[in-house]
Amino acid sequence: MNYDIEKVEVFAKGKWHGINFSESDLDAIIEAFNKNENITPSLKLGHNDEQKLKDGMLSFGYVSKLWKSKDDAGDLKLFASFKNVPEIVYNAIKLRRFKKVSIEIFRDVKTKFGKFKYLLSGVAILGAQLPEVDTLNDIAHYMSRDNEFTDSDLLTFSAVDNQGNLIKETLKMSITKEELKAKLAAQKAELEAKFSKQSKDSELEAELEAEKAKVAKFKKEKADAEKAEAKKKIEMSRETVTKLLDDAVKDMSITPVQKESFTKLLGVETDSVVDVSIEDVKALIGENKSSFSKDKSKSGKNKQGENMTAGEELDVKAREYMDDHPKVNYSRALEVVMSKEKDLAAEHVNATVGGAE
Repeated sequence: MNYDIEKVEVFAKGKWHGINFSESDLDAIIEAFNKNENITPSLKLGHNDEQKLKDGMLSFGYVSKLWKSKDDAGDLKLFASFKNVPEIVYNAIKLRRFKKVSIEIFRDVKTKFGKFKYLLSGVAILGAQLPEVDTLNDIAHYMSRDNEFTDSDLLTFSAVDNQGNLIKETLKMSITKEELKAKLAAQKAELEAKFSKQSKDSELEAELEAEKAKVAKFKKEKADAEKAEAKKKIEMSRETVTKLLDDAVKDMSITPVQKESFTKLLGVETDSVVDVSIEDVKALIGENKSSFSKDKSKSGKNKQGENMTAGEELDVKAREYMDDHPKVNYSRALEVVMSKEKDLAAEHVNATVGGAE
């Protein structure tokens, strides 16, 4: 946000560097300012005493009004109002956080509005403690002013301190338009080089961020693909092992009870099933192949002549039920048989629970 400053002491009547400035000279400065409305003196800043109105110093507002007036002590002084002043500069001036004020004037200058004894070119606040500001716009503004006036002496005077007191320090600078133009061009080139480097650094940083984004995207896609592939392998292993166990039950190689036991043993319902070897599953089925058949079950003995377990008997009866009821699956057949053969079912459950314990 920018502000306006209504009244700042910038110069005073008196003798400066051998040049006597009378009240009429102050009037001449004011008259030239009022008649050359197209030339707006800039408010500029210096960071230390060595930067008094340094050529090409950057602008932080402009002079909008110029007039003379006496202070309480009766000294005749030149006052200025400023417009478009940045907040940080506005506060520095209001709180008097500067050492002194300098004005920059052209002597014996011609413009399209006539010839003038003195023409205000700028006002500088010296010693203000502010951060550096870089811009090309102000340099371009100075360069464009070259055709507004002819060659003349450029004079700089420090006449007022931050308490409004007159001071005797003065500085005279005699500089031609060509010299000023060359110095401004050099500073403009320096700033352009600085901004060009900053632009390149920004481009490189943007490219680096883009590459980082590409790498992150590639890593994520790779991780997602590996995860999907691992999941696919687990599902395939689960389907394969489950089918082997189901087929073994169908051809009576193992009982349903054994299938349930093998399913837990092999971790079919967990991701570890992916590590199960198909050959190991086949070997497990072969080693535990049922030693009974429906033909031998009628005697209540298995192939080895041993009495069948309750589970084996239930399995035989369930398969016989399926033969009589082709549309019924094994689970339903076993459920029906166990509901009819309650004692046998209880014996099987007790044996299973006891074995688990």
